[in-house]
Amino acid sequence: MLALALAASGLMTSARAADQPLSAQELRGKRIYVEGEAESGVPITAVVARGATPIPASILPCAGCHGEDGKGRPEGGVVPPDITWQTLSAAYGHEHDYGRRHPAFDENSLARAVILGNDPAGNPLDAVMPRYDMPAAEMADLVAYLKRIGDDLDPGLTADSIRVGSILPASGELAGLGRAMQNVLEASFADINASGGIHGRQLELVALDAGGEPGENLWQVRDQLREGSIFALLGGYAEGADGELAALAEEEEIPMIGLFTQSPRAGNGLERHGFYLTGGLAEQARVALRRALDESADQRDAVIGIVHLAGPAYSEVVRQLQKDLAGRRMPAPLVISYQPPFLDKVDLVNTLRSRGAHTVVFMAPVDELKRFVAEAARQDFAPTLLLPGVFAGQPMFELDRTFGGRVLVAYPSIPGDHTADGVRDFEALHAQHGFGYEYSTAQISAFVAARVFAEGLKRAGRALSREKLLVALEGISDYRAGLMPPISYNRSRRIGAYGGYVIELDTAEGKFGATSNWIGLEL
Repeated sequence: MLALALAASGLMTSARAADQPLSAQELRGKRIYVEGEAESGVPITAVVARGATPIPASILPCAGCHGEDGKGRPEGGVVPPDITWQTLSAAYGHEHDYGRRHPAFDENSLARAVILGNDPAGNPLDAVMPRYDMPAAEMADLVAYLKRIGDDLDPGLTADSIRVGSILPASGELAGLGRAMQNVLEASFADINASGGIHGRQLELVALDAGGEPGENLWQVRDQLREGSIFALLGGYAEGADGELAALAEEEEIPMIGLFTQSPRAGNGLERHGFYLTGGLAEQARVALRRALDESADQRDAVIGIVHLAGPAYSEVVRQLQKDLAGRRMPAPLVISYQPPFLDKVDLVNTLRSRGAHTVVFMAPVDELKRFVAEAARQDFAPTLLLPGVFAGQPMFELDRTFGGRVLVAYPSIPGDHTADGVRDFEALHAQHGFGYEYSTAQISAFVAARVFAEGLKRAGRALSREKLLVALEGISDYRAGLMPPISYNRSRRIGAYGGYVIELDTAEGKFGATSNWIGLEL
């Protein structure tokens, strides 16, 4: 019956071309191979040892040992064999290290091996190999997929290319930023391709139009990703739609590296697909607060004020700051939110002063900070002010010079992070490809993102998949791209340079003063 089922399924035909999409039957077989579950819902079970109780195959799917590419993944001293069809069907057969010999597999002998645990010569397979029980139709699906597993490439991959998407605004006020980032990514890819690509594959950039406003056309980006022609997302800009894009990356299981955003996700071990270069608003606020508190002699009764724009993103930052303060056994902060443009600077200063706030985290536009400082100076109120770098701008150098407090500005990166090699390569990229330095911060982000991505691809190897890229990126530690602090990721950490610097602003002179050493954060 099994032989008839296999023959009827059309498996005796020659293998399809590697670039042909999987058939419906092969897709069903892939699910069995990867997940241990049948699309039909019929139970599939596995037995590890003779006489053992059968368990659901979803606990021991084939891919768990043989890998998603079928080439085997050594684990615990066991080396699962390569089960790609090219290897299994080799005319010369097989001779294993421990003396077992057998001729080539065909469709029926492969099915018997899966069910009974015997090779084509009747020899028993390794005892650690589970024996699977499934109906003939599901076995036909599985074997159909195993005949294609060797050329089943992830979306956006071919034998000689990797298609990479970048979400870039192409119109409106952000069009210049989008073009600046695209210039860097295209030039970086051109240089990589000119040197032979990565493991023989050329990189292709696909600009995904995010519209004139952040998130305006995110639904179109979703459709493009679901077409299955993009392997990974790189760099790009989607401020205002960060959460939606991160959720989309998880939903589509597509790696996303180096999104230029002020709301990166630090990592929790659950969301695997987003990798960010540096911290954003939350990390900058935390770094500034940590610096101020580390310098404070007595914190037991210290009152910390937090002034912020209204909105969920800011509320989340407040929760993180509250957690940091609780960890130091400090009182809950005085939190004041406002809806632009309704910030009453007189009332704000009065409230903070009456509560004795000696340190204030100010998460609002720098023009508002300028007005606040003027009122604080008028009332002789001189707290330490902590400003995340995302709000930094020229007006902060125009703060009231009679202000008696300090202003500390936090940044995720400073020029001191630039190495001679990094600056040389960045400048060479501009000179060779003929574009300017507009939106330099965004350009640096794109430059470093391209380097981190290339490093991940190199580590993932020629037998590339999205999963292998994720694992490779998780293994990056202290990687120096030349224009940012060292980048490190792991299974639960998704911000590469997790921390920042704090620079003191000399309000009397209207210039920057001392810069702190790197201040690292913990998840």
